Amino acid sequence: MIHKVLGFLCSVGALSCLSGTAQAQNTAGALQIGLGTDVVTYTSQSGTVQYPQPVGDVAADRKTTRWGFGSHSGINLEGGYGIGDSLVVGGFVSLGSWSQKDQTNRGNEIEVKVTTLNLMLAPKIDYMFLPGQSFRPFLGGALGITHQTETHQTRSATNVTRTQSDDSLTGLAVMLRAGVRCFLTPGFSIDPAFIFAWTPTASGSHTDANALKYDMSASGYTLGLTVAASGWVGL
Repeated sequence: MIHKVLGFLCSVGALSCLSGTAQAQNTAGALQIGLGTDVVTYTSQSGTVQYPQPVGDVAADRKTTRWGFGSHSGINLEGGYGIGDSLVVGGFVSLGSWSQKDQTNRGNEIEVKVTTLNLMLAPKIDYMFLPGQSFRPFLGGALGITHQTETHQTRSATNVTRTQSDDSLTGLAVMLRAGVRCFLTPGFSIDPAFIFAWTPTASGSHTDANALKYDMSASGYTLGLTVAASGWVGL
């Protein structure tokens, strides 16, 4: 439902901007409350599980592309406060989670389930150009933490659930944004933005089907396009 609402808001915003009905906006003393989602993202991640000898370290790379307002798109929440008419400081939360079940007739397994969770929590700062204009380009940055989990489970014909693997990672998150805020009214804007999110280092654990736990590390980055709707309170 959230993605349908955002899609509708984006359509209204684009039509309003093109028709010239957007309003000029100053943000000094305003409180921003924003809700957004990913439109398209490309993620590249490299991870290493540290098994004991003689196996040693096992590395793996994963590249993922997602697009559209679908169930795999994350939800982005942000809040900020306008310091003057250019700076907005506040916080940013990105949350994404999905679960997938596959039916199978492979041996005794009749169901395979994959569950993931992605969370980013960071303070943010935005610099907005062209005070008082309808279209306000902005540059933004955020520095915080990221947490990821991924669990693979199987269920047998006798209804026995078994965890095949469970990965958990927590690390540093850096995000840069470049976008534009299109003010439809002085208190409402549509905010498309290009993002670059980088996780230089993350550490955690990998638990296998025998419930044995091993150290795990990873790094990666995400490129993408997001869109949000922001309300500006207290003008």
